[in-house]
Amino acid sequence: MPKFRFALATPAGGWGDVDTTTYDVVVSPLPSGISFINDMLNGSKNAMRRALGLILAASLATAAHADPLADLAAAQKATVEAWSKVAFSQQNVTFVTEPSEGYGVYKPRGSNVFKPGEPIITYGEPIGYGWKQLPDGLYEMHLMADLDIVDTSGEVLWGKQGYMDTHLRSHKQNMEFKFDMTLTLDGLSAGKYKLHYTLHDMTSGKTSSFDEDFELASGS
Repeated sequence: MPKFRFALATPAGGWGDVDTTTYDVVVSPLPSGISFINDMLNGSKNAMRRALGLILAASLATAAHADPLADLAAAQKATVEAWSKVAFSQQNVTFVTEPSEGYGVYKPRGSNVFKPGEPIITYGEPIGYGWKQLPDGLYEMHLMADLDIVDTSGEVLWGKQGYMDTHLRSHKQNMEFKFDMTLTLDGLSAGKYKLHYTLHDMTSGKTSSFDEDFELASGS
């Protein structure tokens, strides 16, 4: 059977230095396959160098064109566009122990049972509202809320339009906007009730509503 001699090069401390070992191998007469192996082994070093060169060039090109501030500005623009498609609503609505100190800075109450005369404080975060553009590069966010107190039969015991009126002016199209609504009930019998709020976005004209169930304990 024919013999085939080839040299296998292995790295010896770097790509510039190699140890070469020669082998005599007895093979079946498959010249095309052997030729492929020989070409592969002899060309592996150059192929690896070319691959590393391409990777390095791509890395340098990426680094040269990287602009984190531009990426951030593009992300903020995309966020505003996504916000404009969100339905006007509210999230993270909860009873709190005291008025919040800022957006997301609140203390959940953990109970919806209140004593007579105890303040009922509701925290919430509106989403999907609009921004009214004002002179001097300002934007205004303006929300109003109506409130109804409803008993278990669905009867409205008390209501007030414009119960809350809050707005914010900023040089940014703020998406961190919160509300606190405080209610103190006197003269209402012990029992279970519902707070029905209707939010109005005064910029877009859109409305949203939500309910909070609560219980008024008997006096001690």
